[in-house]
Amino acid sequence: MTVKLGMDLKAAGDEGSLQRSKFEKDLVSDLATASGLAADRFKIRKLAPGSVLVGVNVYPERCGHGPSAAEVSEGLARQAAGAHTAAAKRKLREKQAAQLPEDA
Repeated sequence: MTVKLGMDLKAAGDEGSLQRSKFEKDLVSDLATASGLAADRFKIRKLAPGSVLVGVNVYPERCGHGPSAAEVSEGLARQAAGAHTAAAKRKLREKQAAQLPEDA
């Protein structure tokens, strides 16, 4: 899944920096909170310019239950579009998140 954040990539810090590490950790925490899933279900693949494009892997639950990666992606997209949802109330709204179509 790809998430677009309405911010400059420089705000995320340089690759390998403590600032970047904290940014990625906070973003994973926000995604977990917004989706109701454990943080270990998310992994930041990459950050790229264009506002900030974040490639995120969503892993299945270890027990095989719970929503699929596609369901998680769709749920987060709905939340990012809403004004009164968990994601909107958290940092995803502050960062003006918008869900893009899932990439391969």
